Amino acid sequence: MTAPRHVPVDAWSTFTWTLRATWHELAPIIGVSLAWSLAGVPLVIALTTGEVWLALFASLPLCIATTALVGTLAGVAMGGGVSRPARHGFDPALGAVTWAWVTSTAGLIGVGSSGVLAASAMGAMGVLVLPLAFAYGTVRGRRGLAAVRAGGIIAVLHPGLALTLASVLCLAAFACIASAGTMLLVAPAFVALMACRAVVVLLEDGEA
Repeated sequence: MTAPRHVPVDAWSTFTWTLRATWHELAPIIGVSLAWSLAGVPLVIALTTGEVWLALFASLPLCIATTALVGTLAGVAMGGGVSRPARHGFDPALGAVTWAWVTSTAGLIGVGSSGVLAASAMGAMGVLVLPLAFAYGTVRGRRGLAAVRAGGIIAVLHPGLALTLASVLCLAAFACIASAGTMLLVAPAFVALMACRAVVVLLEDGEA
């Protein structure tokens, strides 16, 4: 029996589709990106104090806000417009799981060389899995650990897609830093929308 062949998502087509959709919905895209950025204000304030434990706790609202950000864009990925996140799009459980992942990764850094190695591995897995988990969770209504599990499965079956989204996420973060925060107007929503669109394409092809 021949093993089922998984058709890869065309990363370039997904990227260009996201560019066009972002331009078409530019005003609401900027609005939801700004709203998401405001959730990071407590984290920025905590980082300025130099208290690591405070910064870790302050990152929780941003993790939860990310689920709402993705929830507002799922409709765009399916051909609609930006809207308020549905109940299944706002997922505190997934936000808490993400926060636990981030805090665990940060905590391992201070454990020595083995801790740094483990933190690097956890960080890499997070960048590969979490964007897909957020997108799949809001598109299919999966919550918490179920969304993370689905994101992990998609990352294993479609490693090229996971690497592409991870690369776009890293480039978007670099662009935000290099532009002194100006790219925060569109970058968060762009990454979220591209992840949602990729999941929608997988679902349409019967690959997720």
